[in-house]
Parts: sequence; C-alpha cells; structure tokens
Amino acid sequence: MTHATDRCLWALAVPWLQPSQLDVAIAWLDAIAAAVKDLESTEKPVRGMREMLTLKHDQTIDWTLDNHWDDMMRLAAVFQGGQSTP
Repeated sequence: MTHATDRCLWALAVPWLQPSQLDVAIAWLDAIAAAVKDLESTEKPVRGMREMLTLKHDQTIDWTLDNHWDDMMRLAAVFQGGQSTP
C-alpha cells in the first residue's frame, strides 16, 4: 500500500530527496518496473496473493508476506455486508 508520504518516491521528486534517498527511489521504481514486467510476461501468477513488494525501514527492497491479510479480508467481508468470522 502506498501512502501520501511516499509521493516524492513515486514522482521521483529530485528536489525533495536527499542523494541517498534518490538512490533508493530509483531502486524502488526499478523493482516495481521489473515486477510489472514479470507479471506481463506470463498468464500465471508469479507471486502469491499475500506477497507484496516492500521498501523496508533499512532501505532494502524485498518480497514479504502480508501479515494483515486475514484481518483485511474479514473487514472486506463486513464492508460488503457479509459476516465476520472470528
């Protein structure tokens, strides 16, 4: 999920980024482009639905499991008028 605070990464807003942040922003956009290319190159899923590409606090980029998936799916069911399961 993207947040408003990362807009300068997505827009590659060079004036607002420090040099080290610029390197991370470029690496992030390259990783996103590679992930999109992988998805477009096959008709099969390349990753599980619970996996997400993550820019971590230590500025590394890696695929991680979404630990909030089950909670979000329960909320989605409630918002769609379904029942929440414990």
